[in-house]
Parts: sequence; C-alpha cells; structure tokens
Amino acid sequence: MNRIFAISLLISTIFLSPDLFAQEYSDPVFTTFKGKIYKLPIIKQKTKHGTKVGVQEYFSDTVYSYRVLEEEVEFETLNVAERDSRDGFPGYEQYKTQFGLVLKSQVTIQDVACYEFSLNSDDGSRLWIEDEIVVNNDGSHGMKLKKDSIVLTPGTYEAQLWYFQGYPVKMGLNFDSRAVGPASVCPIEEEIASSKSVVLESHLFFEIGEYELRKEAEEELQQIISGFEGKIPKTISVIGHTDSTGSIDHNQKLSLQRAQNLIDLLRKLDGLSKTTFKAIGKGSTAPIADNMTVYGRQQNRRVELILEF
Repeated sequence: MNRIFAISLLISTIFLSPDLFAQEYSDPVFTTFKGKIYKLPIIKQKTKHGTKVGVQEYFSDTVYSYRVLEEEVEFETLNVAERDSRDGFPGYEQYKTQFGLVLKSQVTIQDVACYEFSLNSDDGSRLWIEDEIVVNNDGSHGMKLKKDSIVLTPGTYEAQLWYFQGYPVKMGLNFDSRAVGPASVCPIEEEIASSKSVVLESHLFFEIGEYELRKEAEEELQQIISGFEGKIPKTISVIGHTDSTGSIDHNQKLSLQRAQNLIDLLRKLDGLSKTTFKAIGKGSTAPIADNMTVYGRQQNRRVELILEF
C-alpha cells in the first residue's frame, strides 16, 4: 500500500511539475586570463573647444605598439571591486593611472544556449569572442555595468578582454558570464547602470591660483549639462585638484573652494534642482602628470565631476 502510494505520488509530481526535468545549461568556463600591461599614450583629442592633449580614453588596435610595462601577467578571475586608483591595480599596485590590460583566454561552451556576458568597469573595457565584440564598455567613465548576450554552440573559443585605467580617482573591473536559457531567449535586453566621470580643464573656469569663476564658466557648464541627453544625475561629486605649486594647506583649500564655487553655479542651471551635490578638495595629492613640467602642471590643475545616475 505504501509502495503504491509512493509511485502514485511520483507520477503526480512529474505531471504537475514540468520544470522538474527542464533542461539545465552549463555556464561558460574560462581559462586563466594572460597578457600584458601597456602604457597608454598621451594624444591629441578633438573637443568642442578645439584640440586638447590627454590620455587616450578609448580602445584602439594601436595598443600593441604602446610601451609594454609588464610582459607577462596572469589572472585567475577578474573581480576588482571599485577602489581608489592611488591604491593601484591588485597584484600590480605600482600601476595607478594611464595603463591598459590586454588579456587572452579560452572559453569552453557545453550546450547550444543563450549566454550573457557582463563588464562592470572604471574606466573602459571590452570583450571579444573569436574576434567579434561581445560587450563594449569602452570610454573614460566611472563604474558602469554593461551586459550583452549571444547564442553559442558547443566548443572552445578564443576570447580577449581589454581594460584601461585613464585618470584618477577610481578604478575597478568585474567580469562575469552565465548561461541564461535556450537560444530562443536571446538577445537579453542590455542593462546599464552607470556613473560618469567628466574632467574639466581648470583654465576654462579659473585663473591660475584663483577660485573665482571666469565669466565663461556658466556657458561651459551648460554645454556639459546639455550632453546628458535628458538623463539627470541623482548626485554630482565635484572634486578639485591643483598642481604642486604652493603649500599643501593652500592647495587643499584652493581645490575645495573651486569645487564649492562650481557647485554654486551648477545649482543655478536648469534641470538640476533635484540633484544632490558634494564638494571635495584633493589639492595636489592625486596628480595625473609630472609636476616638474609646465604641461604636467596644467594637466594636474583640473576639476572632476562624478555623475551618478
């Protein structure tokens, strides 16, 4: 009697629970990521104001011609939580800004299925599988998550992952992949959660050694706001930086006052009435160039906006 009841219960479970024997899909399996660290070059870049000189802020095939900083690097996983760039990249802490990782791996796929790949990084990152771009999270920005999905069939594929760190004050890189279901569910709608970093050249807003805004400052900021494409930041952190000329105390106060004055102006602009602002003064503690040269000091005199959407 008990055995009959048990068999009946099993049959009922099978018919009432169709997902019990639903097909499961194996996640992609990547080998160790191996590659090199390159020095990102200083290049001329076109802007709405003309041409500026700065760190390259996007992926380029010319990376292979850059100066090699490390001939051989290896990572079991790529899971670097957002951190202060002054702490350096884990395992290679001497590299804080202006460097790029070019890494290769192999990925093994067991099932015909839809697979999702994600990159969350500050600054830019990209993923290729068999020379086809899968996730494009390129450009200079704060931590930003991008996902994309593709259909893959069983086999082993060549993969390449590229990441660069351009400017302070943050860095981070998180890579993940998973099987999401049968091929029919692809493509999965892309998800983007982001912050954005905008570096302002100090001479466009302030005279050297001064914190009073130039008369052109409002027009400059309004152009930046218009580039938000209708997306209003929830918070904006304004971070002031100086060169090393002057005392540490003077530079810290100067950078903070500049940040506060820019916030006062931002509050007056249309569309930011619900945005929360934070002023930070870094003084000369986070240089991005050599303070021994005129060009380097000009690069270090800057204000950074961290926009959280």
